[in-house]
Amino acid sequence: MRRNMPDPLPVLLLCRLAIDRHYHNQGLGSALLRDAMIRSITVSGDAGIFALIAHALSEQARRFYLSRGFVESPLQPMTLMMTLATVRSILAKLN
Repeated sequence: MRRNMPDPLPVLLLCRLAIDRHYHNQGLGSALLRDAMIRSITVSGDAGIFALIAHALSEQARRFYLSRGFVESPLQPMTLMMTLATVRSILAKLN
């Protein structure tokens, strides 16, 4: 983290993203996450958000978030984080 950052940092908690098992591997989870990322950028203009946080309930969910650019919390491996700078970078590559 950089110096002179607020403590605690303002973050946006990502709610649970879930896809019915019958619809797995069709890109719906990625689409939901992309939508949440776009919305986080919109909200950050008003709320000054530093990062997105996701709490994975399973190892499969953890791997999903890690494969999309989230990093593990040093304190809790099932808590995953992505800075808004990373969100912006990922969205720029997708457009």
